[in-house]
Amino acid sequence: MSKGRQVPITNKKTGEVRFSEPVPSRTLRREESSSPDGAGEAEPTSTSTPQEVTSEPGDAHGPSATESASVPVKSKRGEKIGSKDDKAESLGHYIEYAYGRKGQKLASLKVGEIRHLANNFKLGEREAELLSLAEKDLTLAVPRQLVFITHEFKGHPLLCAELLGFVKKAILQHPLFREQPALTLFIHQGDFCPSALEAMRLIQEFGTTKEAQESDLSRAELDALHRNASYLVAVWLREMRGRSLHDVAEVLFQGVWNKAAASIEDDNDKLRAMTDVSELAPVAVACAVFQQQAEEQTKRAHQSAAESLRLRQERDALLDENEKLRNELAGLQGELEREKRDAQERLATLESSQDVKVTHLRDDNQQVRHRLVKRLVSDVEQLETGLSALRNPNPRVEVMIQRAERVVDALRTEIAKLREE
Repeated sequence: MSKGRQVPITNKKTGEVRFSEPVPSRTLRREESSSPDGAGEAEPTSTSTPQEVTSEPGDAHGPSATESASVPVKSKRGEKIGSKDDKAESLGHYIEYAYGRKGQKLASLKVGEIRHLANNFKLGEREAELLSLAEKDLTLAVPRQLVFITHEFKGHPLLCAELLGFVKKAILQHPLFREQPALTLFIHQGDFCPSALEAMRLIQEFGTTKEAQESDLSRAELDALHRNASYLVAVWLREMRGRSLHDVAEVLFQGVWNKAAASIEDDNDKLRAMTDVSELAPVAVACAVFQQQAEEQTKRAHQSAAESLRLRQERDALLDENEKLRNELAGLQGELEREKRDAQERLATLESSQDVKVTHLRDDNQQVRHRLVKRLVSDVEQLETGLSALRNPNPRVEVMIQRAERVVDALRTEIAKLREE
């Protein structure tokens, strides 16, 4: 059986794509029996269908009979590995089981099974063997399922770290990530790592070069790789970086879904794509996230509008208050100018009157000074006359007394005048 006859099979619940030989349904078998020349056997194409645009792709190439026919018996949907015949003895055995599921959703584990894995979580020498097994996962269908299962290991950090460490190594050894350092930085969450949208763009460009086109991947496998790797980036963004579901949905819309929807331009084709959805859960989840996001944005828009109205009202009130204060300030400035002019006038008048007073006081001081000098000179002469009378050989005391009395009377009169002034 050549690889060229393999067809992609998309799981309706998980969206994982794997490749298997086409298995005809009962209707096709009846057609084959009636058409021995094989005209009723048609090879499915690998092009995207409208259903892949509107959902996290469901079965794009036929009913679930093809899907169930290509799955091993012990990995049927919903079957747990905790049965007696298929119990995970260690984390390495569980990883081997996950790769045997070929990207299908992994069943939830029981508490006892998780505890048993936690006691046997070391991969040790088996890691190289398991990485070799992971190399065969050309479309990266399994790592995302292993990341999801780590939610059940939250109580066992060593087990969770060991599984995530293996997943990281399995991702980085794939040519898609190994040959593009930017994607390696994104997985390592290092400095200057690209954004999720940039990582998805690099993923979509993988396979467009001549060397990549000459690889063993068919067009359908390459499309599956692009889709699985883009979804892996979204899961990594959520689980490793703690981004919200809204952020992840926005990244998926811009990086994957919007590009797929852009290829459908006719309204009739868009209606067919919306009504061809057979699995409602993926579309419902995406729509619910976008609806919640739209409701939150509408709520924020209403709150912003109310806040804007309140701020405008406050602005108008402040403008009115500002205008009122400006008017008051203008009035106060006018009053201040008037007070300044009055003060200057009063000061000028006061300075003028002070000048007059100073002049009068200066004149009065000069008059008093001249009078006192004249008085003192006269009194000194009177006293000198009296002293001359006393110095005579025959002292004339009465002359001295007379002169002294005149001087005393004159001084008393002058003192009285000074007190009155």
